[in-house]
Amino acid sequence: RPPRSTLVPYTTLFRSGLKRWLAFGHGVGIEVVGPHGGESLRVIAVRVHPGGARVVGTRSFDDAMHHAAGVWGTEYAAFLRKHGCAHVAATVLLPRREVMVRHLALPGVSDKDLPSAIEFQMDGLHPYREEDVASSWARIPGTSSVLIAIARRAVIERFITLFGEAGIQVGAFTCSAAVIHAALRMFRTEPPLSGLLAYEATESGVEVY
Repeated sequence: RPPRSTLVPYTTLFRSGLKRWLAFGHGVGIEVVGPHGGESLRVIAVRVHPGGARVVGTRSFDDAMHHAAGVWGTEYAAFLRKHGCAHVAATVLLPRREVMVRHLALPGVSDKDLPSAIEFQMDGLHPYREEDVASSWARIPGTSSVLIAIARRAVIERFITLFGEAGIQVGAFTCSAAVIHAALRMFRTEPPLSGLLAYEATESGVEVY
């Protein structure tokens, strides 16, 4: 079975503190949006430094699934070269409909025992067969709970094939909850004291963070 990080290296997304002072370089994200079979791609390139992150370029490939992967893949490569990101592997934000996010309370379970405890309960967190699932998880800092992201392996493999045909290097797949959490904490150790409410309305419903 592929490693759990096939979906998203969650544990790297929840760290803050000293790591933000070591943050230098570029990052590339690809958001997959739109209906199944007619998805569009939104690409963003950023430059990161300890004092903040700056967007250096954006690009959209509308209805990419109905165009030759080699064509928009070539345009994507030119976009990365233009912004000094040709060496950077992208993080792909999967459509929300393709990811199940589960909150699991595990009081009294040590970090060492978390993997086996989560594995024991995994079958009850989704309706798929075990071999059809890719997942990732992380403990929510300061709590006895973990957040788990689950996607069908066929979804991951579909996009791996698609981006492979386009010549696009992918470093990880992720979900919106992890992206929002990481973005909020990249340059601060705590969320705003007044709290935060974020939401997005799509054709499939409304997601609230």
